[in-house]
Amino acid sequence: MKKIAAVLLVLAVTLGMVACTSDKDVRGTKSTVSMGETEGNKYESKFIGIGFNLPSGWTFYTDEQIRALNNATADMMDDKYAEQIKKADIIYDMMAIQTTTGNSVNINLEKASALGATITSEETYVKNGMSSVKQALESMGATNVTAKQTKVKLAGESLHAIELTMKINGVAFYEKVICKKVGNYFACITVGTTGSDQTESVISQFYSLKK
Repeated sequence: MKKIAAVLLVLAVTLGMVACTSDKDVRGTKSTVSMGETEGNKYESKFIGIGFNLPSGWTFYTDEQIRALNNATADMMDDKYAEQIKKADIIYDMMAIQTTTGNSVNINLEKASALGATITSEETYVKNGMSSVKQALESMGATNVTAKQTKVKLAGESLHAIELTMKINGVAFYEKVICKKVGNYFACITVGTTGSDQTESVISQFYSLKK
Protein backbone atom coordinates (compact mmCIF):
# COMPACT_ATOMS: atom_id res chain seq x y z
CA MET A 1 0.00 0.00 0.00
CA LYS A 2 2.99 2.31 0.44
CA LYS A 3 3.55 2.24 -3.32
CA ILE A 4 -0.04 3.35 -3.93
CA ALA A 5 0.40 6.27 -1.52
CA ALA A 6 3.62 7.22 -3.32
CA VAL A 7 1.80 7.21 -6.67
CA LEU A 8 -0.78 9.60 -5.25
CA LEU A 9 1.88 12.02 -4.03
CA VAL A 10 3.63 12.05 -7.38
CA LEU A 11 0.34 12.53 -9.19
CA ALA A 12 -0.56 15.46 -6.97
CA VAL A 13 2.26 17.53 -8.43
CA THR A 14 2.44 15.93 -11.88
CA LEU A 15 -0.90 17.25 -13.12
CA GLY A 16 0.01 20.89 -12.69
CA MET A 17 3.62 20.58 -13.81
CA VAL A 18 2.78 18.87 -17.10
CA ALA A 19 0.06 21.42 -17.84
CA CYS A 20 2.61 24.21 -18.16
CA THR A 21 2.93 25.43 -21.75
CA SER A 22 4.24 28.98 -21.39
CA ASP A 23 6.25 31.10 -18.99
CA LYS A 24 3.99 34.12 -19.33
CA ASP A 25 2.15 35.40 -16.27
CA VAL A 26 -1.54 34.71 -15.79
CA ARG A 27 -3.67 37.79 -15.26
CA GLY A 28 -6.41 37.08 -12.76
CA THR A 29 -7.82 37.56 -9.31
CA LYS A 30 -5.21 37.70 -6.60
CA SER A 31 -5.90 35.86 -3.37
CA THR A 32 -3.85 35.46 -0.22
CA VAL A 33 -3.28 31.75 0.03
CA SER A 34 -3.64 29.98 3.37
CA MET A 35 -3.38 26.40 4.55
CA GLY A 36 -6.38 24.38 5.62
CA GLU A 37 -6.63 23.04 9.18
CA THR A 38 -7.32 19.58 10.56
CA GLU A 39 -8.89 19.11 13.98
CA GLY A 40 -10.11 15.73 15.18
CA ASN A 41 -11.89 14.08 12.26
CA LYS A 42 -12.38 17.25 10.21
CA TYR A 43 -10.37 19.24 7.68
CA GLU A 44 -11.50 22.72 6.67
CA SER A 45 -9.99 25.21 4.24
CA LYS A 46 -11.41 28.72 4.32
CA PHE A 47 -9.27 29.52 1.29
CA ILE A 48 -10.78 26.76 -0.89
CA GLY A 49 -14.16 27.00 0.83
CA ILE A 50 -14.54 23.29 1.57
CA GLY A 51 -14.37 20.84 4.47
CA PHE A 52 -13.89 17.09 4.69
CA ASN A 53 -15.21 14.55 7.20
CA LEU A 54 -12.59 11.87 7.78
CA PRO A 55 -14.11 8.40 7.19
CA SER A 56 -13.82 5.76 9.92
CA GLY A 57 -10.47 3.98 9.87
CA TRP A 58 -8.70 6.82 8.06
CA THR A 59 -5.99 9.14 9.43
CA PHE A 60 -4.81 12.60 8.43
CA TYR A 61 -1.16 13.30 7.77
CA THR A 62 0.18 15.31 10.69
CA ASP A 63 1.22 18.96 10.45
CA GLU A 64 4.83 17.79 10.60
CA GLN A 65 4.32 15.40 7.67
CA ILE A 66 2.64 18.12 5.61
CA ARG A 67 5.47 20.52 6.43
CA ALA A 68 7.96 17.92 5.25
CA LEU A 69 6.10 17.58 1.95
CA ASN A 70 6.35 21.36 1.61
CA ASN A 71 10.12 21.17 2.28
CA ALA A 72 9.78 22.90 5.64
CA THR A 73 11.24 21.70 8.92
CA ALA A 74 9.00 21.01 11.89
CA ASP A 75 10.73 23.73 13.93
CA MET A 76 10.36 26.47 11.30
CA MET A 77 8.61 29.49 12.79
CA ASP A 78 4.98 29.87 11.68
CA ASP A 79 5.53 33.28 10.06
CA LYS A 80 8.48 31.98 7.99
CA TYR A 81 6.45 28.93 7.00
CA ALA A 82 3.55 31.15 5.91
CA GLU A 83 5.92 33.25 3.78
CA GLN A 84 7.39 30.12 2.20
CA ILE A 85 3.89 28.88 1.38
CA LYS A 86 2.99 32.17 -0.33
CA LYS A 87 6.07 31.92 -2.55
CA ALA A 88 5.68 28.23 -3.46
CA ASP A 89 4.32 27.22 -6.87
CA ILE A 90 2.90 23.96 -5.45
CA ILE A 91 1.58 23.58 -1.91
CA TYR A 92 0.63 20.32 -0.21
CA ASP A 93 -2.39 21.19 1.93
CA MET A 94 -3.91 17.92 3.17
CA MET A 95 -3.51 14.18 2.88
CA ALA A 96 -5.58 11.43 4.49
CA ILE A 97 -5.16 7.69 4.10
CA GLN A 98 -6.75 4.39 5.07
CA THR A 99 -3.61 2.37 5.73
CA THR A 100 -5.27 -1.07 5.49
CA THR A 101 -6.44 -0.48 1.91
CA GLY A 102 -4.36 2.37 0.50
CA ASN A 103 -7.50 4.46 -0.12
CA SER A 104 -6.55 8.12 0.13
CA VAL A 105 -7.34 11.78 -0.43
CA ASN A 106 -4.91 14.60 -0.98
CA ILE A 107 -5.23 18.28 -1.77
CA ASN A 108 -2.58 20.49 -3.28
CA LEU A 109 -2.65 24.08 -4.49
CA GLU A 110 -0.99 25.09 -7.75
CA LYS A 111 -0.16 28.73 -8.44
CA ALA A 112 -1.78 29.71 -11.73
CA SER A 113 1.02 32.11 -12.59
CA ALA A 114 3.44 29.15 -12.69
CA LEU A 115 1.41 27.30 -15.33
CA GLY A 116 1.48 29.68 -18.29
CA ALA A 117 -0.89 32.14 -19.89
CA THR A 118 -2.99 29.46 -21.62
CA ILE A 119 -4.05 27.76 -18.36
CA THR A 120 -6.86 30.04 -17.24
CA SER A 121 -9.74 27.68 -16.45
CA GLU A 122 -10.44 24.44 -14.64
CA GLU A 123 -11.36 22.77 -17.93
CA THR A 124 -8.06 23.73 -19.57
CA TYR A 125 -6.08 22.68 -16.51
CA VAL A 126 -7.63 19.22 -16.62
CA LYS A 127 -7.46 18.88 -20.42
CA ASN A 128 -3.76 19.75 -20.58
CA GLY A 129 -2.88 17.28 -17.84
CA MET A 130 -4.73 14.26 -19.24
CA SER A 131 -2.19 12.48 -21.44
CA SER A 132 0.88 13.38 -19.38
CA VAL A 133 -0.65 12.09 -16.15
CA LYS A 134 -1.37 8.78 -17.90
CA GLN A 135 2.24 8.61 -19.09
CA ALA A 136 3.56 9.47 -15.61
CA LEU A 137 1.53 6.67 -14.02
CA GLU A 138 2.72 4.15 -16.61
CA SER A 139 6.32 5.20 -16.03
CA MET A 140 5.82 4.38 -12.32
CA GLY A 141 4.71 0.85 -13.17
CA ALA A 142 0.91 1.24 -13.34
CA THR A 143 -0.72 -0.93 -16.03
CA ASN A 144 -4.04 -0.88 -17.91
CA VAL A 145 -4.22 2.87 -17.36
CA THR A 146 -7.29 4.66 -18.73
CA ALA A 147 -8.01 8.37 -18.38
CA LYS A 148 -11.03 10.43 -19.34
CA GLN A 149 -12.19 13.97 -18.75
CA THR A 150 -15.39 14.27 -16.75
CA LYS A 151 -17.25 16.46 -14.25
CA VAL A 152 -17.72 15.61 -10.58
CA LYS A 153 -20.04 17.12 -7.99
CA LEU A 154 -18.06 18.03 -4.89
CA ALA A 155 -19.38 20.10 -1.96
CA GLY A 156 -22.31 21.30 -4.06
CA GLU A 157 -20.24 22.34 -7.09
CA SER A 158 -19.87 20.68 -10.49
CA LEU A 159 -16.13 20.61 -11.19
CA HIS A 160 -13.91 19.41 -14.02
CA ALA A 161 -11.95 16.25 -13.27
CA ILE A 162 -9.85 13.41 -14.64
CA GLU A 163 -11.22 9.92 -14.00
CA LEU A 164 -8.50 7.25 -13.93
CA THR A 165 -8.46 3.48 -13.68
CA MET A 166 -5.35 1.32 -13.52
CA LYS A 167 -3.66 -1.61 -11.85
CA ILE A 168 -0.80 -1.21 -9.37
CA ASN A 169 1.01 -4.43 -8.44
CA GLY A 170 -1.95 -6.27 -9.96
CA VAL A 171 -4.48 -4.44 -7.72
CA ALA A 172 -7.31 -2.47 -9.36
CA PHE A 173 -7.10 1.22 -8.55
CA TYR A 174 -9.67 3.97 -9.18
CA GLU A 175 -8.96 7.66 -8.96
CA LYS A 176 -10.56 11.04 -9.58
CA VAL A 177 -8.46 14.20 -9.82
CA ILE A 178 -10.80 17.17 -9.31
CA CYS A 179 -9.89 20.79 -10.06
CA LYS A 180 -11.26 23.96 -8.48
CA LYS A 181 -9.93 27.42 -9.35
CA VAL A 182 -9.58 29.69 -6.34
CA GLY A 183 -8.32 33.18 -7.10
CA ASN A 184 -4.85 32.80 -8.60
CA TYR A 185 -4.59 29.13 -7.59
CA PHE A 186 -5.89 25.77 -8.76
CA ALA A 187 -6.92 23.42 -5.96
CA CYS A 188 -6.30 19.83 -7.03
CA ILE A 189 -8.29 17.26 -5.01
CA THR A 190 -7.20 13.66 -5.64
CA VAL A 191 -9.34 10.75 -4.41
CA GLY A 192 -8.18 7.17 -4.89
CA THR A 193 -9.55 3.77 -3.85
CA THR A 194 -8.37 0.20 -4.36
CA GLY A 195 -10.18 -3.01 -5.25
CA SER A 196 -13.45 -1.32 -6.18
CA ASP A 197 -14.52 2.17 -7.18
CA GLN A 198 -15.49 3.88 -3.92
CA THR A 199 -14.41 7.36 -5.02
CA GLU A 200 -17.93 8.83 -5.01
CA SER A 201 -18.45 7.64 -1.44
CA VAL A 202 -15.26 9.44 -0.37
CA ILE A 203 -16.13 12.55 -2.37
CA SER A 204 -19.48 12.71 -0.56
CA GLN A 205 -17.57 13.45 2.66
CA PHE A 206 -16.65 16.90 1.34
CA TYR A 207 -18.89 19.82 2.26
CA SER A 208 -19.12 23.53 1.48
CA LEU A 209 -18.17 26.21 3.99
CA LYS A 210 -20.37 28.76 2.25
CA LYS A 211 -23.18 30.00 4.43
